[in-house]
Amino acid sequence: MATFLIADDSGGKRMFLKSILKHAKWDGEVLEAATTEEAGEVIRNEKKIDAAFIDYEMPSQNGPA
Repeated sequence: MATFLIADDSGGKRMFLKSILKHAKWDGEVLEAATTEEAGEVIRNEKKIDAAFIDYEMPSQNGPA
């Protein structure tokens, strides 16, 4: 099974991106992170992430983290 990570501080944007994946019939697991710390934890704990949407600027980091 493929794994997709959505890392964005905006809950609305995460929901929108999940709906795009659903509409595209993504056949896999979708993981979410609301902060760069959460995203880092997901990345460290997952064996494989096949694709990701990652917010360029999150409040806890400055620029691409």
